[in-house]
Amino acid sequence: MPASGEKPIALPGEAVDKLFDRYQNVYGQPQQ
Repeated sequence: MPASGEKPIALPGEAVDKLFDRYQNVYGQPQQ
């Protein structure tokens, strides 16, 4: 198990916001 390169992937707030927006655009409108 290599110790170097064990870094958690931290996304900037903007990227998370964009991803969340995309997710809501796709799954934010449930059709029932």
